[in-house]
Amino acid sequence: MSRPNQRRIGEETRRLRRRHAWRLIRPVLTAGGVLVSLGATLWGLNGALSVSHWQIDGNTDLKARIEQQLQQMNHRDYLHTRPARLREQWLAAIPDLADVRISRRLPDALQVTAVARTPVALWQDEAGHIHLVDGKGHAYRPIAAGESPDLPMLRIRKNQLSQARLLLEALAAQRIRDLQALSEIRSSNQAWLVYFSRGERWMIPHRREARVLQKLADLLSRPRWRSRVWRVDARMTSRWFLRPAKHEGVI
Repeated sequence: MSRPNQRRIGEETRRLRRRHAWRLIRPVLTAGGVLVSLGATLWGLNGALSVSHWQIDGNTDLKARIEQQLQQMNHRDYLHTRPARLREQWLAAIPDLADVRISRRLPDALQVTAVARTPVALWQDEAGHIHLVDGKGHAYRPIAAGESPDLPMLRIRKNQLSQARLLLEALAAQRIRDLQALSEIRSSNQAWLVYFSRGERWMIPHRREARVLQKLADLLSRPRWRSRVWRVDARMTSRWFLRPAKHEGVI
């Protein structure tokens, strides 16, 4: 007589278990449906915000290169045209680009401002190849065929470029010699060899460039020294040696 009761109890237990399981699963299914719906909405929005036109400000060469980068993109949807992503890609792909500012104009436009690197010198590497060097001491690309910028030549090791930047800044700060007259910079173990036009050469000790050049500019601005060009050896702290650039006598 106990079997029907046991069967009813077993069925009731199973129904309760199914109800409990459904209460647990239903929120998960609901959340999953919401996520699928949200994902579909975002994907559609990603495509709807695809870039179809743009405005580029900058010099002619950079505008053409950025235009080419945009035209060659396989996808210009929102995710692929995020400003941070484009900036990273373009700075890596375009050596002449010092910086680029990118902003979105919803729904489908980009505003781009390209900032060009300004070369301040040339650098000859160990293999004899000539590179452009910017104001931060970066050798950022080889010169192109037919390109002949009128810039001073750095005949130094690559690991000296950052230090040479400090020398160039110090040379720009002194007001005695126009940097247009600067032709070449070399390096010895103790000093920079700075060559100007008309045979003028200054030997400036490493790591004391700014202080020595300021004192040298003060000296050469005096009436006695102003009207001539000199070969200067300023490696010693206690005594400097100056002689006229076309003569051998030491003054």
